[in-house]
Amino acid sequence: MHNTAPKKAILAEYSTTRIEEVLNQWRLPGETNQTITTRHELFTELERVRERGYAINDDEAVEGL
Repeated sequence: MHNTAPKKAILAEYSTTRIEEVLNQWRLPGETNQTITTRHELFTELERVRERGYAINDDEAVEGL
């Protein structure tokens, strides 16, 4: 759920506790060099999503897309 815009938008609506549960189950596997792979990066990005009101996918799931 950490490497596509729709899924990051969903995560941004979850509580910190729920996000931690998701991370404990699924981890943060890297798909490309742009994929978020640390909890700190993810929580920072989710805060940006909340502030902007939308999420962005920048080559995080598939390079060039």
